[in-house]
Amino acid sequence: MKNILLLGRLTSIVDKLTDELSDERVLIHGATNAEEVIQQLDTHAIDIVVMGGGLADDIRAELCRLIWSKREDLTIHIKDRASGPGTMADFIKHVVGAFLN
Repeated sequence: MKNILLLGRLTSIVDKLTDELSDERVLIHGATNAEEVIQQLDTHAIDIVVMGGGLADDIRAELCRLIWSKREDLTIHIKDRASGPGTMADFIKHVVGAFLN
């Protein structure tokens, strides 16, 4: 089983997506701030990170630096803003699908 860290702005959306998209192949762990990111990285053997488009650029940069300070081996996949929040689930499925193949 692969562990995916999903970063987003809204807890309700992150929780919904972690429940919807976790299956027998992947377990998605959510976080909405730096403290939660640290907790997830310290608790789970995270394989990849997916970051939503709703986070401000300065927060995105801060979270990337934080993640790489703890785990230089992780790739971080950042969703675009132009396609809107409604495409987040599809973005996650695409990234996870590519990772699993």
